[in-house]
Amino acid sequence: LVPSYTRGGTCIGCGLQSGIQVLEDGGQSARGGILLLITDGQENEYPNIDTVKPDLISKGVAVDTIALSSNADDKLATLSNDTRGLSYWESEDQQSTALNDAITATITTRLGGSQSVPLQLVSSKVDIGGGGIYNDFLNIDSTVGKDTVFFFLWTTSAISVTLTRPDGNIIDDTSSEYTSDVAKKSVVIAISGLAMSGTWYYEIHSTHSQTVEVAIQSEARDGVEPIHIFSRLSDVLITETPPKAAIYVQVTQGYS
Repeated sequence: LVPSYTRGGTCIGCGLQSGIQVLEDGGQSARGGILLLITDGQENEYPNIDTVKPDLISKGVAVDTIALSSNADDKLATLSNDTRGLSYWESEDQQSTALNDAITATITTRLGGSQSVPLQLVSSKVDIGGGGIYNDFLNIDSTVGKDTVFFFLWTTSAISVTLTRPDGNIIDDTSSEYTSDVAKKSVVIAISGLAMSGTWYYEIHSTHSQTVEVAIQSEARDGVEPIHIFSRLSDVLITETPPKAAIYVQVTQGYS
């Protein structure tokens, strides 16, 4: 649904104003609304961020930002901070999973107490040589296992995946839970019922050298509080030389 045309410039303020219009459609209040802004360029058309920001603050709209590459506007993180939104940076490095992680987090962090929130168990990229095999594993604890999905996204050529349950049973391309989509360059394994607690092993086979992204998510079991991990930096912008920052990590289970 993203428009395929370009204007030839970057008007971040125009996008933010359009977002406010969507939130206020039908006479609704924009208060409590969240906009997700993704950009890779400096703003060079009016209105700019500073012009629109007071309207966002007065209307109570949070702006989550994803800055793509080092060329992104340095005002993005400040915009998120001033509107009580979240800010992320995607370096566009071949091994980075930040874009997928940020889009996931902008949703899941807003639903903290809900048991139906997808929990990200694994997010990584792996390099596989031609004709190579990559092996790895994860532990699924007893608080999760509902609606568990394994995503494998390839870049060059189709892959095959073998998944081994904790009891030794195997899921592969002959299983009903296994879906391979060439158009989307993906293999998706959606576990039926509750995923068994214990160690799950996955094996990725590739005929060509390429990078494969692995994302695994699950939800809390009914009536069970899942374990959440949240992290943040001490400052949105780090300007000191040498840089100084603290990383805060919070681990919770319900109100514990």
